[in-house]
Amino acid sequence: MSYAVSNREGDHLGFIFLSGGPDYGECLVRSLPAEEENSKIRESMLLLKLQTHGELQWERVADVFQIFDPEGEVALEERGGRMTGYGFEYVVEATT
Repeated sequence: MSYAVSNREGDHLGFIFLSGGPDYGECLVRSLPAEEENSKIRESMLLLKLQTHGELQWERVADVFQIFDPEGEVALEERGGRMTGYGFEYVVEATT
């Protein structure tokens, strides 16, 4: 499964690719902003930081989806299409 990631303003920032089972597994975060100027905004820089870690762990418990950094701390958390992490808010949509 994969998700497109945008900021609240609707600027495309990247993707999250999931593997594993229905409730946990590994994921890759990719910072791929649609516009060059968006590569310098803080939300994109966080995705790039997570990208450099390679495979990260994720899990889903009830309606909460979480991605963990290499230290096991929650890096991103999604509820109802809104993802937050390190003070930023993202919009995520499933891709085909």
